Amino acid sequence: MSERLKPMPHKAAGPRPGGGGIAGDALQRLLVEWLRKTHVENCHRFARRLVRQTIHRTCSQRFFRSSLRACHQDRIVWPNDALGCFVLSFDLDWREDNNCLPTLLQLLNTRGLTSSIAAIGRWVEQYPEAYRSAVATAHEVFNHTYSHPDSEELGRPERFNEIGLADRIEEIERGDEALRRVLGIEPKGFRAPHFSALNTTDILPCLVKLGYSYSASTIAFRTPGYGLPHRPVSGLWEFPVSGAPREFFRLLGTYDIRRAPKPLWRDESDFLVEWRALLEAVVEFRAFGSAFLDPMDLFFADGALGVGLLDALEAARDRGLWVTTYGELAEWLNGRYPGAAEPYPVSWRAR
Repeated sequence: MSERLKPMPHKAAGPRPGGGGIAGDALQRLLVEWLRKTHVENCHRFARRLVRQTIHRTCSQRFFRSSLRACHQDRIVWPNDALGCFVLSFDLDWREDNNCLPTLLQLLNTRGLTSSIAAIGRWVEQYPEAYRSAVATAHEVFNHTYSHPDSEELGRPERFNEIGLADRIEEIERGDEALRRVLGIEPKGFRAPHFSALNTTDILPCLVKLGYSYSASTIAFRTPGYGLPHRPVSGLWEFPVSGAPREFFRLLGTYDIRRAPKPLWRDESDFLVEWRALLEAVVEFRAFGSAFLDPMDLFFADGALGVGLLDALEAARDRGLWVTTYGELAEWLNGRYPGAAEPYPVSWRAR
């Protein structure tokens, strides 16, 4: 295991990026914690929306960077002197996503990049060869339920968090069975449909019972450690998905380019700028970062967006970023922090 990384000279002295001092940081932590708590409890909607819009229009990028630094910097010493860790994941929720999988794998493999693919059991049954190709080329395929509740295309319009615990468990178990039967693998983790919006904690014992080592079903903003890996229950890691620097309480997802009712990004080049900003921040603060993308969005029109995103990730990896899968990361963390209920603090602290 590598020795603890020493802070780079330009980070160890002088004012922190974004300024603000101790008082500014304290106020920021209070605002972010209040936003996170009210988001989880679904209360104070008007006030929450007002504060979020104010932050978005004035200082979201400062909040994003300060949050990442305060919660992540030097909290984990990554293997082989890596300057941060990043997991690239894909959700194949629609038929069009699955049709794009062979092209996606080709682009990933030519760059030597591995990824984690959230797979729906019914799509795996219909596209077995594409998923077998993913497994054969070192990509991870993990459980994303059998029929993705809240999917009209798969005939399951009910929301995952409203179908009842027994039905949720059945969706998870049937998805697990399909991956084992069709692909001959032992899934290591699970992602709830639509992340935190439909995720429920009552499924965690089921994941442990299946022998899973992780869940990847939350958003960084909704966790006290702002996306830092943590254990919600014994034996199971939670790997939150990163927020966007421009609006840190939202996912940096390709859905928000053209398919969202009110797209957050102007165009593909605008999204690429934000993608590079996320990677830069993860490297700068030796942080953990994770993103999910929809293949159908990457190959819209000429497919330039997919190429640009993967080129940027390849460049970050060549600079020293550890690009891995959720399963490999969970295995490494288990070896580094065996048996720990919470191996490192995740609460905000002044630096």
